[in-house]
Amino acid sequence: MPLWLKIVVIMGASGTLLLGLAIGGLAWWLHANQRELRETGVAMAAEGKQYGSGKSSGACVDESFTRLERTSGIAPRALLGIFLKGCLLSAHRDSALCVGVPSTSELLKSFTWRNDVCARRGKPGDDGCFGLFRVIQEVCHPKP
Repeated sequence: MPLWLKIVVIMGASGTLLLGLAIGGLAWWLHANQRELRETGVAMAAEGKQYGSGKSSGACVDESFTRLERTSGIAPRALLGIFLKGCLLSAHRDSALCVGVPSTSELLKSFTWRNDVCARRGKPGDDGCFGLFRVIQEVCHPKP
């Protein structure tokens, strides 16, 4: 076997091993912290419902974007989506909320729509913004 092929095989095996360790570590961490994560998610949903009570869905979206400005990291941004969903489900729905919102099953339209609305809000390509607008899609087009 040529030397270059040995190097490629060793690098491929090492990369696979590291990927497996990373996935295993993530699974272990999620299992070890599932109770705390669930409690935090329930608390964020309740906070969203409380905030949205008596407000419009537009107020929920605006508050979520205000919070997005102060939030970083994957988990806090995911929790922000839980807040927004709770808020939208308890708020008075503005008639304009779902106008032009594609279903999440329409992948290309979804990506284009999220990119456009995030760009209009000054956050083109921002994962947190994409996540918030995915929540809006889920609220506008609930799965049966």
